[in-house]
Amino acid sequence: MAFGAAPITEVLVQVLFQGLFSALLALLFYTRAVQILGASRGAVFGALVPCRALLLAFLVLGEIPTRFQWIGVVMATVGMVWSLGPYRPGRIKADNRS
Repeated sequence: MAFGAAPITEVLVQVLFQGLFSALLALLFYTRAVQILGASRGAVFGALVPCRALLLAFLVLGEIPTRFQWIGVVMATVGMVWSLGPYRPGRIKADNRS
């Protein structure tokens, strides 16, 4: 299918869904996470995007991950946990101002 062959209604639905809902909500949630965790700790979560994509591909599309993909998920998760350090209750306090 050529780029210009897509019906305009489908294109507009995708623009609204991806542009308005997905991008806007992701930006709001990420901004709040950075407020709570701080910039250096919040930046670590970007490494989990491929892991979440792999999980969604498995659950929604039925794709079976390869051994190397699972190794990548484990490495990304271990790296994130290692960089964040051990969890200590009360160490991260959310700012209650909204």
